[in-house]
Amino acid sequence: MQTLSDIKALLALHGLAPAHALGQNFLVDQNLLTKLVDAAAARARLVEGSTVLEIGPGTGVLTEAMLERGWRVIACELDSGMCRLVRSRLAEPIASGRLTLIEGDCLESRRALAAPVRAALGDTPFALVANLPYGAASPVMAICAADRRCLGQFVTIQREVGERLRAAVGTRDYGELTVMVRAFCAVERLATLPPECFWPRPKVTSEMVALTPL
Repeated sequence: MQTLSDIKALLALHGLAPAHALGQNFLVDQNLLTKLVDAAAARARLVEGSTVLEIGPGTGVLTEAMLERGWRVIACELDSGMCRLVRSRLAEPIASGRLTLIEGDCLESRRALAAPVRAALGDTPFALVANLPYGAASPVMAICAADRRCLGQFVTIQREVGERLRAAVGTRDYGELTVMVRAFCAVERLATLPPECFWPRPKVTSEMVALTPL
C-alpha cells in the first residue's frame, strides 16, 4: 500500500501536485484504508471477481488495495494528470480488464451517474468504495442508494455530510439527503478522521461511513 512518501514521489515523477479545486486530499493512514476495504468485504460480501466502483482514485492507493483482493474495479477520475499516473502505474490490471479507468466527471447530473460509468457497470451488482471527492459526495451517495444493484457504500466523506445522513427528524441537519439515503439504506459511522489522516491536511474533519441496503 502506498505510503505518504510513495504518493509524493509518484506525483513528482508525473509533474503533478494536489489540486485544491478538485478536493484532492489523499488519505495516508494505511490502517484506515484497510478498515474501509475490510468493511466493504464483510458487509457487501465481496469476493474475488466482485465489482466495485471507485470515484476519485487519485494515485490509486485504494485502487491497489481493492485489486489485491481480486475485485474488479471501475474507477472514475476527473483529473487527467491522475489518470495518466494510474494508467502508468496500473497498466497490467487495465490491460487484463481487472481495472476500468474512466476519465471525466462521474456525474451526468445530480440525479444520474455519467454515461461511461453506467455503461461500465452494466447490470452487474456493485459496491461503492471510495474516498469521495467532497463536491460529488452527496449526489453520488443518493444515486447509489436508490440503485438496486448497489450492494453497499463504504466511503470517506466530510463529517458534516455524515451528520446529515444520520440526522433525526426535526433537527437542523435533517434534509433531502437524509430522506433520500435513509429510504434505502442504514447508515453507520465506521471512523472519524482528523485532518492529519490526509495529505495535504484539509480544514475539515472527515468520516468513514457504511451505507447498507435495507
